Amino acid sequence: MDWLFDNIQILFLIGIALASWLKSRSDQKKAGQEEDDSPLPDWIPEEILKPRRPPPLTKSGVPPGLPGAPKPPPIFEPAVVPPIPIDEQALARQREIQEKLAAAKAAKQAAAKLVKDNKAAKEKASSAPPSSLRDPAQTRRAIVLREILGTPVGLR
Repeated sequence: MDWLFDNIQILFLIGIALASWLKSRSDQKKAGQEEDDSPLPDWIPEEILKPRRPPPLTKSGVPPGLPGAPKPPPIFEPAVVPPIPIDEQALARQREIQEKLAAAKAAKQAAAKLVKDNKAAKEKASSAPPSSLRDPAQTRRAIVLREILGTPVGLR
């Protein structure tokens, strides 16, 4: 609130500029309305304002496009395309490539299956308890190592 009272001169100048801008806009609008008294706006293209002529009649007296009007002649005749000669060597190469592709897809699927089986075997092996903990000496050693290498008792 203090800023408003400290800068009252700037706010006063901004208000005067805004009021003069609004007045000039309203004056321009009034001047534009007085000059153009036409009922239609000037942004409509002249092609739309011109009246359209009716389409010419055909020999039978019916406008084109209505039932009974003669059909126009075709624009072009379809060209006769000669048959393309078959290249037996190219077909043989394509068959060979297709066979290689099928073999590559089969190999990829087999490799993916092996990877999946390997992951499943690793997960199964890691979930089984280690056999060394069945020995009491190994169990004591594991507990001591956990105490030494684990988190300190004061931080648990």
